[in-house]
Amino acid sequence: NNGPLPGHAYASPGGEEHAMRKALLLVLGAALVAFADGSKVDPVRIPAIVDLNNTKCPVGGEDVDKDSHVDWNGVRIHLCCPDCKPQIEKEPEAAIEKLGLKMAKNADGKPVVDLANASCPIMAKPAKPDVSSDLDGVRVHFCCPGCDKKTKKDPAAAFSKLGYGYIPAVIDLRNTTCPMSAKPVGEAVADADF
Repeated sequence: NNGPLPGHAYASPGGEEHAMRKALLLVLGAALVAFADGSKVDPVRIPAIVDLNNTKCPVGGEDVDKDSHVDWNGVRIHLCCPDCKPQIEKEPEAAIEKLGLKMAKNADGKPVVDLANASCPIMAKPAKPDVSSDLDGVRVHFCCPGCDKKTKKDPAAAFSKLGYGYIPAVIDLRNTTCPMSAKPVGEAVADADF
C-alpha cells in the first residue's frame, strides 16, 4: 500500500510550499536587517515538524480541526478541539499508536515515531524494515541505503509521497520589532500583506 495510513490525508504541497518559501525569505531578510544595525539577538532554532495529516482525533475519534494540534517530538498531531491537548501531552505515545504508527528508540535511546511505511518515498518500491533512517524525530524506511540521502536532500517531497506534511526548521530571531516597519512584532504581522 503506497497511500497514507487510515485516517490520514495527502498534503497539498502547492500553496503551502510557496508560503513556506516566502516566510523563509522574510526570516532571512529580517536576519540581515537585524544584524546590520549591530544589535545582539539570541536566535532560537525551531526544529522541523512532520505533519501526520491525521483526519481523526486520536483522543475522541472525531474529525480534526486543522487549527487544533500538538507538536511533539518532531511530529504534529491534529486534534478535534483544544480540550484534547492535555490528554495528548500526558500520553503522546499512546496517541501515536492510536493513529496506527509505532514508537521506536533512536541510537541515543530517545523516542522516535516509526512511520512503518510500506513503500520507499523515493523509488516507490517496497521498503525494507531493516533499511531506515531517523529524520527530525521520525523513522522512515527505504528500499536501499541510497534513498536515505535523497530524502535528506528534499524531506518535504519524500514525506509528501508518504502522505505527510513537512514544516522545515527555522531560526526565530526573537526580535520584538519588525525590521521592515520598526513596529512592534504583533502590529507588523497584523498589517502584513501576504
